[in-house]
Amino acid sequence: MAKDGRINQGNLELIYDRCAGTVCGKDDRRVALTVVGRCRGLAIPLRRPYVSTASRGTRIVPSQRSTDAQKVKAGRVERVRIVRLVLVTLIVWCGSLAVAAEPRGDAAATPPVALSETFQDYSPGAFPSRWKVRGSEATARAVYRVVEEDGNRFLHAYANKQDVQIGLEHRLQPKDYPVLRWRWRATKLPRGANERVKATNDSAAAVYVVFDNRILPRAIKYVWSASLPAGTQFDSPVYWRGKVVVLQHGPAAADEWREETVNYYEDYKEMFGFEPGEVVGIALLTDSDAVESEAEAAYDDFRLLPATSPAPAGREHAAVGLLSNWDGHE
Repeated sequence: MAKDGRINQGNLELIYDRCAGTVCGKDDRRVALTVVGRCRGLAIPLRRPYVSTASRGTRIVPSQRSTDAQKVKAGRVERVRIVRLVLVTLIVWCGSLAVAAEPRGDAAATPPVALSETFQDYSPGAFPSRWKVRGSEATARAVYRVVEEDGNRFLHAYANKQDVQIGLEHRLQPKDYPVLRWRWRATKLPRGANERVKATNDSAAAVYVVFDNRILPRAIKYVWSASLPAGTQFDSPVYWRGKVVVLQHGPAAADEWREETVNYYEDYKEMFGFEPGEVVGIALLTDSDAVESEAEAAYDDFRLLPATSPAPAGREHAAVGLLSNWDGHE
């Protein structure tokens, strides 16, 4: 065995070479072959050291004295004992490697995550510093702040005739992580709002996925609407490269969180009619300026996941959104 703890192919083959002659029996040769095969099957780094021909055994010349023959015989017996001991050790060692190489059930069940935002890293009352503001910095800090409730921190949004958007930049290929999952709740809906109409285009809560670039991006916007039924889809009335999907309708109870899982990659292809470009980030908007009212919502636990991620119990949607420098809001 090498100093770094790896199986040495030269040692394994030396063991087999010794067992290939008259020193070891057929069972030992079979075990040696099995060990070499198993360790090679585990892709263990193997190296061949220099092995002298003298180490492969010595033929006994008939004219040698009996004492020499006895010494040789005793040496053979000792080699057999050592070889068998090494073989048993290698079998146990390789077996433990095979078990260790298999992923544990709980680890294998956890999907990889491209982005995770739980707001746990921010202090209560603070603006989430990793999120960038589109619009007035002072307004954004007044509308969005981290709140703690029963040990859980989340983003609280309250807009009083205000409109400001915040976004989290994260670039990736949508095919690799096409699923967006998050929790949200809307406790106060902007009275008279209707996202289909530019003059009343306010939402209690909206989540965007932004594609292509920050200058003229395409986007899908998921909304919690005050007036439109869930499942409604349409072109944005304020931005020609945006699509809108209604996921929730009506107010939620104060402590009622609702979880969404959307495949924005499939939604994009369905609504735009072609493959999406690079994802550049996600964005949030709670606004009430168009209808001069109030809106209140909360957001938490954003994750970008691969397509193989299991959907939570309940319905699964397919759609998403935007933060950029386009003229007008969705």
